[in-house]
Amino acid sequence: MRVGIALAGDWYTAMEMVRHAKIADRKGFDSVWVAEHYYFRDALSTLAAIAAETSRIKLCTGVINVYTRNPALIAMSAATINELSGGRMILGIGTGLPIWIEQQMGIPMGKPLVSMKESIQIIRKIMAGDSVSYEGNLFKVRDIRLDFGIKFGQIPIYIAAVGPKMLQLGGEICDEIIEL
Repeated sequence: MRVGIALAGDWYTAMEMVRHAKIADRKGFDSVWVAEHYYFRDALSTLAAIAAETSRIKLCTGVINVYTRNPALIAMSAATINELSGGRMILGIGTGLPIWIEQQMGIPMGKPLVSMKESIQIIRKIMAGDSVSYEGNLFKVRDIRLDFGIKFGQIPIYIAAVGPKMLQLGGEICDEIIEL
C-alpha cells in the first residue's frame, strides 16, 4: 500500500510544509502532495524547497491549473523540479474553479475539456524534448523547446477530474486520475 501526505498552504507555512515533508520522507511515505488553491502558497516553489530537503519521497502538485500557468511554463517548472529531485516529480493538473479563474482573476475558461486536452498535449511534447509549435482553440505556442533535457525518465501526469467526460479524457491521455 502506498501512503502519501497532502499539504495545503492555508494550514501550514511554507517552512512547516518542508518540515512535514522531511518527516514523511524519513518515515517512508510514498508521496507529498502540495495543493495550489487560490490564494494559498505557491505549490511549485514549495515543492522545489521540499526537493532540496528530501531524498526519496515523490513530489506532486495537487493540483495546479492550466489557465493561470501556460502549458510551456508548467512543463518548464515540472522539468526543473524533476531535475532538482532526481526524478521524483509527478505533475497533477486540473482546470481550477470558475469562481477563482473567471470571477476573481478575469480569465475566461472556455471549454475546460478542450483546455485540459490541449495543455496535456503541449506539456507532453515539451517534456519529451521536442521543439513544439501548436495551434489549438485556447493555446498557441511557437518553436518552444526546453534548453535542458528531461532527466530521469518521463514525468507522470495526473489529471484532476470531475464528471464523466474529464474522467474519459484522463483515461485516454494521462498516467493517473485524481477523481474529485
